[in-house]
Amino acid sequence: MNTIQAVGTEQRFREELVLFRDNNISKINVLNPLFNNKEDYKVLLDLVKELHIEIPLSVQIRCEALTDDFLHTIKEVPNIICEIGVQSLSPSVCQEIGRNPEKTLQGLRELQRNSINCEVSLIYGLPRQNFQDFEQDIRQLKEMGISKISAFPLQIYPGTKFFQEQEKLPLRFKPNTLGILEVDQTQDFQRMKALAEKMTS
Repeated sequence: MNTIQAVGTEQRFREELVLFRDNNISKINVLNPLFNNKEDYKVLLDLVKELHIEIPLSVQIRCEALTDDFLHTIKEVPNIICEIGVQSLSPSVCQEIGRNPEKTLQGLRELQRNSINCEVSLIYGLPRQNFQDFEQDIRQLKEMGISKISAFPLQIYPGTKFFQEQEKLPLRFKPNTLGILEVDQTQDFQRMKALAEKMTS
């Protein structure tokens, strides 16, 4: 399966979309956070329609950006897949990481109500998170009818809020082989990791 990851300006989008369309590419992943900016995503979607791109187009977007205008626009592109970084739905965990679980759930319901394909990603190893929180997140998403769920361990990158406040967090970290800080694995972390791997196996 050929999957190409594209990031770029309007002209580069045009050139790459034509290249992908004409070379049997099976999926396009848009990694740039442009889908959280109205003007940028409209430029790309207009090109997709103009060039008759029928390849599945996977875009990363925050639930906060799922406005009525956005939903109306992407409904015109049936091959679009919205990747939503949920992180967690647990109220206590969301409070710790500055997320709003109700807004997230509202966004996911709007995608389903508009019959727009979506994929959801969770994070495990978050502050205040335990195995029961993580398990409940997965159960809740599945009960909503979301079948494509992936999960990744918490990693702390330089320049992020977690990196700057790591000493205040109720977690211990250690660098991985690439020097990126990861949660020092507790028993709950190991159980969450095993469940995440089971979902994707």
